[in-house]
Amino acid sequence: MESLHTLWLQRNQLEKIPDNISRMVSLDTLVLSGNRLRDIPALMEGMSNLRFVNFRDNPLALDLTLYPKIPAEDGGGEEDREMFGREFMQMYIRVSRERAHAALNEHRLTQ
Repeated sequence: MESLHTLWLQRNQLEKIPDNISRMVSLDTLVLSGNRLRDIPALMEGMSNLRFVNFRDNPLALDLTLYPKIPAEDGGGEEDREMFGREFMQMYIRVSRERAHAALNEHRLTQ
């Protein structure tokens, strides 16, 4: 599967993306719309060939609509910036990591 370029997994009721997806080093298109995903694994951040991802219609735990605008990769509209592209995925992972660190620090302070 290392040579796979395109993977369409839309509407499969997936609840989790397997960690070994990061081994698909040639993957450039990943469509995960219409599943039950609540998170994006941090390991996906290192998938440097990934150019297009689609997380639309998933109950992702973080709402990034309040964060600064994510630049559109292809000049698309604001809607395209919300759940598509490598920038969305990277921002989601970064914000998720920041929130986890903040929660850990808060927990340490209350101990």
